[in-house]
Amino acid sequence: MKKLLVAALVALLVVSCGNYGHSISKLKDIEFDSVTVDSVYNLTKEPNSPRISISFRILYAKGKKANIINDSLLQSAMLGYRSISAHNNHLSFKQRIDTIASLLIADYKDSYSDMYMLDRNNPDNYNFKCHIRTKVESFKNNIITYTANVYYRLNKELEVHLPVALNFNANTGQLIHLDDLFVSGYQPLLNEIIEKELIEQFHAGDQAGLRKMKICAYTPIYPSENFILKKDKIIFVYEQEEIAPHDKGEIRVAIDNEELTKILK
Repeated sequence: MKKLLVAALVALLVVSCGNYGHSISKLKDIEFDSVTVDSVYNLTKEPNSPRISISFRILYAKGKKANIINDSLLQSAMLGYRSISAHNNHLSFKQRIDTIASLLIADYKDSYSDMYMLDRNNPDNYNFKCHIRTKVESFKNNIITYTANVYYRLNKELEVHLPVALNFNANTGQLIHLDDLFVSGYQPLLNEIIEKELIEQFHAGDQAGLRKMKICAYTPIYPSENFILKKDKIIFVYEQEEIAPHDKGEIRVAIDNEELTKILK
């Protein structure tokens, strides 16, 4: 039964967002407004019915280049149902977020109704919570950093926090990728720098020490596309269990630009 619950939980993945640093409400000709969604759906009419609780506080862009930024937000890891952007361009941002919330409730009903009917003595096992909180910041000239932290919970056992960071060029509205920042062939050296920072952060001593701590023990070290551009550094953000055991939680690796001079454009 637990495997079924985990599979259904993954299928229902949507994000919640966290707060980092100093917020902004306007940069260049781009302003930010928010969409709020608060919904509760009970799986049955019983007093102790399992329920899904949705709480969204999502910032979105308005003004110049807003459509480019908002389309990137809707297609990012911050939100599921990526087809919303591609097939519903006639809808406003708020309408598309409302659609995502409705789809999440529909999927919850489809995924858990039958399972609950077979396990009615444990209604708490089918409670699902999905929260979204967002914040917009600017640490460098003409760069907008949009941060998010996924939070969803099924019963009391399965709980996930997933940080998401997106950086936008305020002049063009385009999402910034690592390839936009670094020269061709940058990854081997960047991997070495990240590994060095991880060794220092966890006092591992060397690469073997990292492996003993199960950090990057089963996958090669790599630069996360989930990063925050600060004025004088880049912070790579790895979600819980991405490169280390669950108890290590979210891992952030901050690298000063001075260490990256050989590979930065």
